[in-house]
Amino acid sequence: MYKYVSKKEIRYIREYCEEIIKKIQKSKLKDFLTFSFYLIGSGKTNLITINGDNGTYDLDYNLILQKDKADLFSKPQKIKELFSKEFDKERNNFNIKKIENSSSVITLKFKDKKANVDIAILRKNNNGNYSKIIYDKNKNRYIWNEIKCSKNYQDNINLIKQQMCWNEVRDRYLFKKNSYLRQNKNISSFSILLETINEVMQR
Repeated sequence: MYKYVSKKEIRYIREYCEEIIKKIQKSKLKDFLTFSFYLIGSGKTNLITINGDNGTYDLDYNLILQKDKADLFSKPQKIKELFSKEFDKERNNFNIKKIENSSSVITLKFKDKKANVDIAILRKNNNGNYSKIIYDKNKNRYIWNEIKCSKNYQDNINLIKQQMCWNEVRDRYLFKKNSYLRQNKNISSFSILLETINEVMQR
C-alpha cells in the first residue's frame, strides 16, 4: 500500500535533483535552447507516496522550453535527444545508475537513493495549456501532445488551500493512488493529481 514520504526526505532529494537540472541549464544545451524547470504534481504539493518500505518513489519535473535558438520546436525528437545526451554526461557525477527514455519522460535512476526522477519537456501553447513531447507509437514519431486542464491547475490548488480543503485533496489523492494500484493501472501521479483537483473543485 502507498504511504506518504516525509517532508525532510523530499527536501533532500529535491535539492539533489535540482542541482543536476541546473547543471544541464548551463551546459552546451544553452546554445540551442533555454528552459525553466518546476517540480510538479505530488512533489510540489508534498503528496509524494511510496509503495511499502522497500519501494521507490518518483519526483516529477517539467522543463518548460523558452528560447528556441536553433528552430527546434518543430523537431521534438531532436530536442529530447539533446536533453538525454546532456543528462547522460552527468551519470558519474551524480551516481546515476540508469537513464531511461520512455514515451513521455526521461527517467533518472540513482544507485543509492529510493527516488527516481521523471523529467518531461514542455512548451506553453497560445491557449494557456501546455504541450509535452511524447512518442506516438501509431505514427512512429515524436509529437507535441497537449495536456488538458493544465492551464489553471496551480491557481486551483491555491484556491482549495484558501478554502481549507487541502486535507480532502490529500485523502482523495491517496485513495485514488491505491485504487489504481489495485487495478494495475499505470497512471502518472500528475494525472491523478489533476483528476483529484478537478473533482474537489467541482464540489
